[in-house]
Amino acid sequence: MQINTEKLSKLLAAIEAKATKEGGPMEEELAVIDDWAGGNIDDAYQIGVTDGEISFARDLMEILK
Repeated sequence: MQINTEKLSKLLAAIEAKATKEGGPMEEELAVIDDWAGGNIDDAYQIGVTDGEISFARDLMEILK
């Protein structure tokens, strides 16, 4: 299997871009998601998804260093 270095470069750039985004409520030690989402379940879900993506990208960057 041959590695496509162009695709790998784009993937690394995307991971780095996501990892350097400013975090959301999970950056706070005691986050209250309801305060961030204003009681909207869809917003609360999306905040969790976004925060998880940022966290995962940061974990990947640590592994790749």
